[in-house]
Amino acid sequence: MNKTKKRLLFTALLLLPIALTTIGVRVYLAKTGQWLERLPDGRVIPVTGLKLNPNGLTNLQGDAKDDFRRLVGAIRAYANKYQRFPDDPRWLIEFTKTWTESARVTADCFDTPDRKMSDSFNNTDVGFGYMWFYRSPRPDGKPRPVFPGPGERDVWLFTDIYMRANQTVYRTGSAASKPEGHYLVAWSDGKVEELPLSAYKRTQFHLGSASMGFDGEPGIDENSKVAVESRFVLQGGSPPGYPPTKK
Repeated sequence: MNKTKKRLLFTALLLLPIALTTIGVRVYLAKTGQWLERLPDGRVIPVTGLKLNPNGLTNLQGDAKDDFRRLVGAIRAYANKYQRFPDDPRWLIEFTKTWTESARVTADCFDTPDRKMSDSFNNTDVGFGYMWFYRSPRPDGKPRPVFPGPGERDVWLFTDIYMRANQTVYRTGSAASKPEGHYLVAWSDGKVEELPLSAYKRTQFHLGSASMGFDGEPGIDENSKVAVESRFVLQGGSPPGYPPTKK
């Protein structure tokens, strides 16, 4: 037997237990009635699979852009006045209460009806649908400054509510996805941008520690991995990681 045949035989013997285990699991699920025919919410899973959020990108209002414009403007004004970030973004409601109506931050600015169409929405959400980066470290692990240096800009908040995984689940318990959509990002220079999924990256600033960021941020470079390809994807709203306080 030549080397090629030996290699093929070795590979076949290596994969055989995996194949037998997979077949056994499927037979067991079928015989015990645990084959997935329905989701916990009662939706039936067809033989061809069930797409979980087929209409997720339809009938959107897109009002998150206006929220971001107000929020990033208020954060910058607060930082200019106090030389620091607000510990709690809800302080911005009081801070801007005398501003014009088109610029004022209200409680409605912390979420959008569009999130009800997102992949991860559920009825227990607390009304904080955006992800706040301004108080977290930069992707390179360094502190995020209140005033970025020349030529620098930082992400202060973003949302993935306009991203869809397009996930399909099957009766075997397996699933497949084909992500589409965009991220909405508010920068320290006041700009609000729609960025493609490929712009959200995972980077490593020291051994075994991963951090996330967007193209254009300090610490994101050509070695950073696209999040949706490396399975590092944030979904859903992110409530503040600190207790409510008054200012």
